[in-house]
Amino acid sequence: MTLDRSLLNAALAGYQHQIDQLDAKMADIRRQLGATQEPVPAPARKKRVMGAAARRKIAAAQRKRWAVFHESKAAPAKKRKMSRAGKKRIAEANKKRWAEFRARKAGR
Repeated sequence: MTLDRSLLNAALAGYQHQIDQLDAKMADIRRQLGATQEPVPAPARKKRVMGAAARRKIAAAQRKRWAVFHESKAAPAKKRKMSRAGKKRIAEANKKRWAEFRARKAGR
């Protein structure tokens, strides 16, 4: 097992030496080209601006879509109103119910 370990350490040292040589060669080429060590950042993209005419066209199209969508919806049902006679019947029924309740309570 020690033999395997020492063999792997030697291989690692050899590969590290090759990496160092490659780094030195790359640095030499960069120096000859006159380039810096740092990569040059890509230029920033220009901000896209929408013209007023395009905004108007988009707004008009959206208004048209909105109108079509709301046109297809049915109008809400009208609220039903109770007649005076109906209200009077309900009030009389409540009075009768409460009178029966009080009579039962008093009868106990």
